Amino acid sequence: MTNQQGAIFDLDGTLIDSLWIWEKADGEVLKKHGFWPDEAYFEAVRHRNYGQCLDYILERYQLPLSREALSEEIYELAFQEYDAIDHLKPGAKEYLHQLKEAGVHLAMATACLRPICERVLQNLEVFSLFETILYSDEFGKNKTEPDIYLAAAQKLGLPPEQMVVFEDVDQAVRSAKRAGMITVGVGDPFWEKYDDALRVQADYYITDFWPQSTGGLPLGKPVAEKEA
Repeated sequence: MTNQQGAIFDLDGTLIDSLWIWEKADGEVLKKHGFWPDEAYFEAVRHRNYGQCLDYILERYQLPLSREALSEEIYELAFQEYDAIDHLKPGAKEYLHQLKEAGVHLAMATACLRPICERVLQNLEVFSLFETILYSDEFGKNKTEPDIYLAAAQKLGLPPEQMVVFEDVDQAVRSAKRAGMITVGVGDPFWEKYDDALRVQADYYITDFWPQSTGGLPLGKPVAEKEA
């Protein structure tokens, strides 16, 4: 078995504090049209990618907008907020560099949109650390299925069992585990009510990327099988 390792990172809620941006953007657009997203709305869009969220909004609220017009309204608001992000989550930048220096191959699998994701990663000076980035909107499937993780591993040229996946959503963690990968749940205050489910599903759980949290993770050294 190869001694090489790979890590797949989610972006929103995992590496950056950004989940609130979509709540704000969606809320402002819907409010302008006489609606306000409720709990059922956020539960419904939680596992959807961007395009699927647009379809859900149009179907549920019957807005007098084309899909393109709705997307433009939401995207403009979200892009402004993303462009103002000036830091990764605590310890994340240092940890990414540590993994890269240890020879770990880095990929990203995200529901974020390519222009926003690339802009944020470039602004935060970590874009070049990732060998490949997969966008679920372009990939055609969201993270309720393991396909995007398997595709990321394939692009890195590594078997699934050599991959460690960092995610903040329990459903995404389940999908990565179905792909045969080691999983790290990253706690985020935005999903606090789902935190117990994330802890149960993930092989490991962290709330930051400082050494005291990541030191026990199976990265930076060969991994033959999941730890018990």
